[in-house]
Amino acid sequence: MDTTAFQVAKGIGDNLSRGYQKYEDQQNEKRDLSSIDSILSEAMQSQDPNANDIAMNKILSQVSPARQKMAAEVLQKRIDGLRPKAPIGGLSGSPVPQEVTQAISKIVQENPNATSDELALKLDEAGVPRGHSNSYIENRRKKEDRESTINQKKFESERSYQSQRAIPYVKKLDEQRESLQEKDQALSLMKNSLEEGNLEFFSRDNFANFLGQYGEGLRTAKGAQLITAQKEFLLGNIARAGARPNMYIEKQISNMLPKIGRSDEANFGVVEAFQAQQDLQKKKMEISDELIDKFEKDLGYIPGNISSQVDKMIKPYADQIQKKLAYNLRNIQENEMGEKELKSRINKNVSKGTPLTLQAARLLMEKEGSKDAAFKKAKSLGYTIPSIEEYKGYSE
Repeated sequence: MDTTAFQVAKGIGDNLSRGYQKYEDQQNEKRDLSSIDSILSEAMQSQDPNANDIAMNKILSQVSPARQKMAAEVLQKRIDGLRPKAPIGGLSGSPVPQEVTQAISKIVQENPNATSDELALKLDEAGVPRGHSNSYIENRRKKEDRESTINQKKFESERSYQSQRAIPYVKKLDEQRESLQEKDQALSLMKNSLEEGNLEFFSRDNFANFLGQYGEGLRTAKGAQLITAQKEFLLGNIARAGARPNMYIEKQISNMLPKIGRSDEANFGVVEAFQAQQDLQKKKMEISDELIDKFEKDLGYIPGNISSQVDKMIKPYADQIQKKLAYNLRNIQENEMGEKELKSRINKNVSKGTPLTLQAARLLMEKEGSKDAAFKKAKSLGYTIPSIEEYKGYSE
């Protein structure tokens, strides 16, 4: 091969070699820049105060030696572009001094649960310029925003779930509210008719009942009042049950109500039983309303287990109402006996738990000679002795 041909071939080879080297250099540069972008992005999301230094070390270890200087310059330019602008007359764009970095790191680590404003105050008190602390404060603020969004979604989900469970109870409560007032009025009319009228067996109203539709002309005002009150109470009970009228249910409830022809004591006993039921229902509604107001104020919704919470709270009141009912029924029974019969039976055993009425207590004290001896005797006979406060409550 002559010299000319050799030189031409060598020139072609050199050109190819330079072209390949240039292509390889371009590819390496792309890989280097891609690594820089990836590491810098990771550093931006980190709250580590040394994140930039760590990123620089990673880049210098991953970028080819020929481009380390270039890589460092690119990184520094990007860091400078992300760094908050210094206030007027304040900081320059120089790197964060080591002592400032350490101070920031210490404060951030010691206050992991501080709000962004609290963290800012701590950093300010430590003398850290805002030009160096703003990024940490902003990161904390973004964290708060994320947590707030998550908590709000959790709250809305919980509120929806609990409210759906509570709806049937609240709806039933509203339905019973009106019927409760109607039943109160009906009971009041019943008591009044029994107290002021004569509705026992040998009465005009009972005779009118025997005559059926032909006896209505004999009906007294108090007899008519009792019949009206019965119907009002019956309708209130059906409304409370939240159901359509049912002939069988109507008959059963009607049979339990005070009736013309029964003794006053028997009728008063029935009224007292229904009054106790009414008092318990009113207390349950009162507790429910208080809890609903409290939950809506404190939680922002009504929890689904409100029914069980009301039941727990009402138990002491239910016990009190039951004791009062037992006392009133015993009082009615003793009034029906009359003082003479009661006195003859005062030393006889009674069913365990029978409340000692004031009338019975007086007769026992007359017989035993003292209050202490009377109470001791009453307990041995099976009586339960109410407290002074309970006696006062029963007489109201």
